[in-house]
Amino acid sequence: MPSILTVCRANVCRSPLAAHLLAGGLAANSGLADLTVTSAGLAPAVGTSACRLASAGIPSLAAHEAAVLSADAVRAATLVLTMERSQRGKVAALVPGAQLKVFTLSEAADLAGEAVHRGVTGLGADEIVAQLHALRGQVTVLPPRRRGVAGDDIADGHGAGVLAHRRAVRAVRSESTRLVSALEALVG
Repeated sequence: MPSILTVCRANVCRSPLAAHLLAGGLAANSGLADLTVTSAGLAPAVGTSACRLASAGIPSLAAHEAAVLSADAVRAATLVLTMERSQRGKVAALVPGAQLKVFTLSEAADLAGEAVHRGVTGLGADEIVAQLHALRGQVTVLPPRRRGVAGDDIADGHGAGVLAHRRAVRAVRSESTRLVSALEALVG
């Protein structure tokens, strides 16, 4: 069964929020309804709840408990989405060959949008990931500076103050929405 794994450092804000938004957004698409979405952290305090800002208004995130990223989870995932480029590198280093399916959330949204722009449609989950990887090699996507996103990174807002934290949560929401929209178009 196809799956998406979202990853950040602590698995208490960005990755669980992205997982929730992606799962909810894709559940309505019949071509992606069977897709499972999970999250994990590179250095979580295992069992920690989702932060209040990320889980505000989302009852299902109130029950979230941080989990550590495993090599098995990376191997099992069809697509792995990180919040920062440095995390993308750490995930790819954990499982040799995984770099073909590991993208930052912003990078995946940009590349999927480019595929839609090129008229690509009618793809399954594995074909979408292959298309994203192929475009990464052929197209230099230089995203405009979006609020809360620097290049492909959605910085961790924890410990950086309330405004930075809010900016990170808004960026995860925005980039997840962009990716859902593009994935729906790619499935057709």
